[in-house]
Amino acid sequence: MKRIQWIDIAKAIGIVAVVIGHFTTKGSTFYESLYWWTMPLFFMIGGFFVRPLHINELPQFLTKKVWPQLKQYFGYGLLLITVSFIIEQHDIQFTLTYLLRLLMAGHYSTAICLCFGLLPCTWVACWS
Repeated sequence: MKRIQWIDIAKAIGIVAVVIGHFTTKGSTFYESLYWWTMPLFFMIGGFFVRPLHINELPQFLTKKVWPQLKQYFGYGLLLITVSFIIEQHDIQFTLTYLLRLLMAGHYSTAICLCFGLLPCTWVACWS
């Protein structure tokens, strides 16, 4: 597959902006101006490569694409929550709260499961 240069450049700009944003003071104008466009940029770029899904392809799509990602999402999420429970010695209420946050994902993915926050958003964008 031939690479599309302008898409590679747009992704590189987005990645650099995210990295810079991680080192910028939260709440500053610069921080806010970076984060209002970086994630939408990645979703738009991802949308260029999505093809329509026909109903007869749904079973294969679910078994080959959706199921493996769900296994990884919940597997790694449960692993992180369990390790945090053991190492940080959290109480059961804290742990159950994070298990619920893993199920609800998105905005509720904080602290332990923060790295999983955007995955469900990407799935919805790609599957709809």
